[in-house]
Amino acid sequence: MENINISGIEELVKPKIIRNQVPIDDNIIADIENNRNIIRNILYGSDKRFIAIVGPCSIHNINE
Repeated sequence: MENINISGIEELVKPKIIRNQVPIDDNIIADIENNRNIIRNILYGSDKRFIAIVGPCSIHNINE
């Protein structure tokens, strides 16, 4: 059965390709580690802040 709501499929860029194209220094690595710890603490309840993870809304408008 064909899904009439899907006009096409585009493969995502592999993380390894992006990693090779973006220069990463020690500051970026420290920021990533810090942000991961913040998110982990929120998810486990030791940080009482609220986190909202929002995906792309452009699925409804192919041109965006």
